[in-house]
Amino acid sequence: MNDGVDFEVQVERWLRRQRGARFTERRVRQRGKIARHGHECDVHATMVSPLWVLPLITAVASILGCLAMAVSGGDQTLAIVPGVLGVLSVALLAVFFADPRHVWIECKSGEGSIKRDVVWKLVGQVDDVRRFAGQGGGAWYPSEVWLVARGAFDVDALAFAREAGVRCFVQQSGDIREVV
Repeated sequence: MNDGVDFEVQVERWLRRQRGARFTERRVRQRGKIARHGHECDVHATMVSPLWVLPLITAVASILGCLAMAVSGGDQTLAIVPGVLGVLSVALLAVFFADPRHVWIECKSGEGSIKRDVVWKLVGQVDDVRRFAGQGGGAWYPSEVWLVARGAFDVDALAFAREAGVRCFVQQSGDIREVV
């Protein structure tokens, strides 16, 4: 494998272990409105909010509350409240899992600094794919865009990335950290 592919594998592993990605795939082509042959996304990840644990805990507690009332022979009208909370929590869980965030991750393995033109090109590609997906085309809609690099980011590149909503990450001493 070359250096770029090795870095993509590292990023994919980091996404699964540190960022909670449920699904990742490398080198995916996404068709755009203009680009018929598509743009290559280095890593595509589907992410689920870590907040899914809250409705899960509420649902389990509500179900246990209903069961405890039923077994103890207590007032059954009081079981309505935990029952309703349980149903709402299950509905929230379904929303969290039914609509994951699709993240387009661009990986730059070079040691040089990341310039504004790299961010500019990435933003253009993602906008093209989003326009096509917004018209009902494409396999998935990139809801977030991340740029992960080994080298540092140029000041203009960071400013442009922030303005365009691109999250920037840099690999430092074996770990990948967000640049804020």
